[in-house]
Amino acid sequence: MCGRFARYVTREDLAALGDIDRFVPPVGGEEAADGAPAQPPPRWNVAPSQAIEVVRRHPQTGLLQTDLLAWGLVPRWTKDLAAARRPINARSETIRESGMFADCFARRRCMVPMDAFYEWQGEKPPRRPWAVARRDGRPLLIAGVWDGWRAPDGSILRSVAVITTAANATLRPIHPRMPCVLAETDVETWFGGDGDAAAALLRPAPEDALHAWPVGTGVNDIRNDGPDLLHPRENLPPAA
Repeated sequence: MCGRFARYVTREDLAALGDIDRFVPPVGGEEAADGAPAQPPPRWNVAPSQAIEVVRRHPQTGLLQTDLLAWGLVPRWTKDLAAARRPINARSETIRESGMFADCFARRRCMVPMDAFYEWQGEKPPRRPWAVARRDGRPLLIAGVWDGWRAPDGSILRSVAVITTAANATLRPIHPRMPCVLAETDVETWFGGDGDAAAALLRPAPEDALHAWPVGTGVNDIRNDGPDLLHPRENLPPAA
């Protein structure tokens, strides 16, 4: 599962990564999400239902662009927004057959950049929070899918879900699931490849790619935000 993360990488940093050479800021128009700032402020405790920056292919220009989308997917066929489930995660193992996600995977794949994500260890309180990041310090490029729901007044709600898979050896002692981490060389295949090629990228991260460390319980409260949330904390009680 992926339910909280930190994001402070800049768009310039993203554009410098590997194959992301056609990455551009939002271009506007109906196919752009509303209200995307020039550069979102850094965040260390991003939570579900909030607007998160997503890289997606613009349906009209074909360029990779950034937009702010709501975290929690609302399919375009939703009848009652108030009753919508809004899942924040999609399972890689069933995404191509899921009534909720199959069309999004086929037509609207995206990528959620983040610097670290949080996971909680243990089945009951006190659950111990951990942070997970790349060992080399570069941003995590997380696979996702998006959709756009049109309201009766004509406005469009664009939303996103993060794709998860089975945990690798690094994450397995903490949690059985992890987000699907794309390699920088996989970006073009993820956005431009066929379904089989894209699905082949939805696998656990290499064992030596990530590292995890315990953090303080301040991350439990979404009102807390700041770089101190990522500071290692070794003196916490063990998870239950």
